Amino acid sequence: MWQLCAVVGVFVGMVACGGGGVRPEGELFPEDSLQGLSPQQAVGVSLTLLDSLGVVRAELKADTAHSMPETGLVLFRHGVQVRFFRAGQPIGELTADSARIEERTGLMAAFGRVVARSYTEERQLETTELYWERGRQQFFSPAFVRIMTASEIVEGQGFEASQDLRTYRIFHVRGRQR
Repeated sequence: MWQLCAVVGVFVGMVACGGGGVRPEGELFPEDSLQGLSPQQAVGVSLTLLDSLGVVRAELKADTAHSMPETGLVLFRHGVQVRFFRAGQPIGELTADSARIEERTGLMAAFGRVVARSYTEERQLETTELYWERGRQQFFSPAFVRIMTASEIVEGQGFEASQDLRTYRIFHVRGRQR
């Protein structure tokens, strides 16, 4: 599970993520929540995303980032690049025009010209809308997708895939051999 506190803390240059607190209604909120922060903006963002054990899972770079505490969103705009790691080794990358992370659900989304590459599976995915669900550790999209390998191109409307693109399911599929 990626720690949003690390994401927010790094990009706004904070030492801590607000330390938690109590809402006016008396309800506690967690220390890694955006809710204790004011809106922030950063330019030339470079983030390291960690799992719960502090192991590097991804490195994200974006031209600009905006935290929006009132909605629980972090928005990345004007070019996003993400490199994914497993056991310290790069296993893939993603580029997109923009992206967002929803604090409450952990849902990450990429938009625009989205290209994901799996180094381990030698596959490339192209779409305009790509989501990563933290709980299931899975990619999905309702949009048109194209997956390319050395031997085939498969296209369809909507898909689900493991985060390493090893297994995937494309809906309304059509394809051709290269």
